Amino acid sequence: MKGMQVVQVVRKTAGRAGESAPARAAIPSAARRCGNSACKLGIAVSLVVAGCASPPQVITQTRTVEVPVAVPCKVEPVPRPAWALDQVDPGADVFTKGRAALMEVEQRKGYESRLKAAIAACQ
Repeated sequence: MKGMQVVQVVRKTAGRAGESAPARAAIPSAARRCGNSACKLGIAVSLVVAGCASPPQVITQTRTVEVPVAVPCKVEPVPRPAWALDQVDPGADVFTKGRAALMEVEQRKGYESRLKAAIAACQ
């Protein structure tokens, strides 16, 4: 018999990577060292763009996934019957052996059906 096990998968993703607080804090000090207007304009544009950037987002998604798991089969073993032909005296006549053989065919059919039922219980 196969069982099902529930597994929860958690995935985390970051929105924007590579931004750090010390790098952003160093930009105003660089603006103080810049003397020409083109440099100040470049720093101002970079500050505006950096100000529009959002902090990294962490998106957590939980999904429930059913995974088939092998479960050991717990079925009682089917006992082997005493076959009719094994109990007949080897010196018995042909008719006695024939009757025992016909009985054994029926015994084997019953034994086979019990074996098939045990196998079906494990699937």
